Amino acid sequence: MEGELNILLIGPSQNGKSTFINKIRQLSEYEPESEGALEGDGSQSCTKTCKEHIMWFRRTRYKLVDIESSHQIDVSEDNEDHLFHKIWKRKTAEDCEIFPLENNPRTTKLRLIDTPGLDDSQGSDDRNIVEVMMHLKRLSQAGEGHNHLTAIVFVLSSTEAFSGKLQNLYQYYQRCMPSLFGGLAVVNTRFSVEEWLQRYNSIQKRPKSLIKKVSKAVRPDSARIIIMRERREEFLRIFGQDARHFYIDSVPDDFLIVEELITRNHIYDIINYFASQNPMPILNIKLVKSTTMLQIDEMLAGWLKEAKSKLTQRETVLLGLSDASGRIYSSKIKRALTLENELEQMKKELAILDNESKFTIRTHSTAPLHKLSAPKAFWKWAVRTSIKDSLSIEEPDHPGFTVEASNNLPYSQWTTKDWNQDRTVWTGGYSATPGQIPILDAVVSISNRKYYRTTIEGLNKRILQCKEDMLMAKEDQAFFSSQEIAKPMNPELKEISEILPQCDALINQLCLDWNSINSGLGQTDLERYRKVRVGGMQSLSIEDLFEFCQSQGQHSLERKLRAVLEPDQ
Repeated sequence: MEGELNILLIGPSQNGKSTFINKIRQLSEYEPESEGALEGDGSQSCTKTCKEHIMWFRRTRYKLVDIESSHQIDVSEDNEDHLFHKIWKRKTAEDCEIFPLENNPRTTKLRLIDTPGLDDSQGSDDRNIVEVMMHLKRLSQAGEGHNHLTAIVFVLSSTEAFSGKLQNLYQYYQRCMPSLFGGLAVVNTRFSVEEWLQRYNSIQKRPKSLIKKVSKAVRPDSARIIIMRERREEFLRIFGQDARHFYIDSVPDDFLIVEELITRNHIYDIINYFASQNPMPILNIKLVKSTTMLQIDEMLAGWLKEAKSKLTQRETVLLGLSDASGRIYSSKIKRALTLENELEQMKKELAILDNESKFTIRTHSTAPLHKLSAPKAFWKWAVRTSIKDSLSIEEPDHPGFTVEASNNLPYSQWTTKDWNQDRTVWTGGYSATPGQIPILDAVVSISNRKYYRTTIEGLNKRILQCKEDMLMAKEDQAFFSSQEIAKPMNPELKEISEILPQCDALINQLCLDWNSINSGLGQTDLERYRKVRVGGMQSLSIEDLFEFCQSQGQHSLERKLRAVLEPDQ
């Protein structure tokens, strides 16, 4: 059994996430008491909260066997004319059966996280995002095996347009977990063989270029490859990300057994792709606030700024009544506390960036849709010949990159893995068993520490300077407090001097557009966001600010704010 894969499935409502999960479950082992994903009826989503589906996927391809002769039937997706006109509707469940190619396949534990449908018409995207992030937060606290994400997958109907809302959600998750997007997968569902045939016929009617007419020796790309490539290029144009695309029919026809065979083998390819990816610790996720969340928090920050202004006015009066030592002591208190708060925030950001977790830059594939370097992969006789070729990778923008190239046994494997003398180009030779197209993945990554090197260096310089300044401020503070000749500081002035930096820290926290997943989304935050979702911005009150202060452990600040903002109560 291989390591556990934790997969996050994201996508619009009614695009087939639950159906996709159930199809994978059908090809897996699972606990008898476990339940499958609840599927919608096509008009209303059934997934309102995140739900985990745990199973042990059998890592094998499948073959179609004639019941009467016991011979394996050649089902080559590359030869579409043969597939559509000789195999598809002529080989049925009455005369054929599907068998695994391996008798004792290895199994991989999957944790598929089904999420509420996004990009819906009910305006609940914020609620769904919060639900996803809270689930990941709980998962990170569940112990070994649970504290990472292996891959993020966008599940879309093959005919679904890349809407503006979907683009916004994509950008949101990319900001939260950027290191997973170098291995992003897009699963295009509801791609039936019937739909495939229609697209095939449409492509056949396209004008053929002169070179294709002349080059009879090389079979043109299949309709399926053309469809996937066009979708991939459109995705790249809109999202700026060259994601790996898969096309599947999650509900193949039971009688037309070829459809079931194709679906099973494509699901194998998808899981194999997931298994090649680098896991990302959930604690490395940045909890990015949505636009609405930020507006809510900025309203609380506005009340805090109002209170700070009143406290600053009172401080000015008290400073005028103090002697020089009192004024200096007050400034030293504020300086030390301000630096302490700044240091805490920088350490929080540094913890997410400065580690050896792997940041996936991109995933290369030898699959035909990624254009094999040798055209022989598309020759008519290639599917009966052991294909051998090589893949070269260079990343001039990421010196020190590494390549993890996993075998896809027993179907294809890397035969060589070599670096050039300067270690700037990686070349992998590969081969496939006869009758198989080599589908191998090479994941290019670099450590977080190297990827964010410039940002980390800047943070470390600021932290070092902050520590030096804070040490000096505390020494000065201790010096003035120890002077016997100094008059005792006005208690109210001392209190305000300590509270003002706390105000600044909370204002910065509320106005910052992200938080760590551990410290963000407490119960008070969730209640505040829920209140606005139900009753609008007008449902917020000054009481929400007081509750926020309490949730941050700032009880003395909360009492002072009540006195300042509610003087008559």
